[in-house]
Amino acid sequence: MEIKAHFSRIGYILLGVWVLLFFVMIFLEYSPAVMFIYVALSVFITGVKPFTYSILLEKDRVTIVWYKYFIKRRIVRDIQSVTMDVVYIRSSGEPDDAVLKIFAGPNCIHRAFANQGFEEADFRKLIVKLEKFKISRQVV
Repeated sequence: MEIKAHFSRIGYILLGVWVLLFFVMIFLEYSPAVMFIYVALSVFITGVKPFTYSILLEKDRVTIVWYKYFIKRRIVRDIQSVTMDVVYIRSSGEPDDAVLKIFAGPNCIHRAFANQGFEEADFRKLIVKLEKFKISRQVV
């Protein structure tokens, strides 16, 4: 089972406004220093926020692919050492507030936020599938 993040509609709107503001600055002939700062700030804001692209659950391992500073990163763990938990960042309990925390032993190795392109229902399905895979691999 694999869940992938998708770019939200509000993200496209914000991106469009950001680009439109850039073209307005070009049209109004802002100084090169201001334009450079705007572009540098754009690259920094885009790159600094980690964005989880996909979580792949196979019968023997979990693979998490994500980006930070435009560098693709990958975490691979054996499913027997992994646990997952859904928590909510606010007390409202809304699906957009869900966070999937992935633990390897006692340490949280990754967090995937529902408001970054995932669905809370997919988090729950992934946890159920993980538990089924773990039970099926246990030796009695």
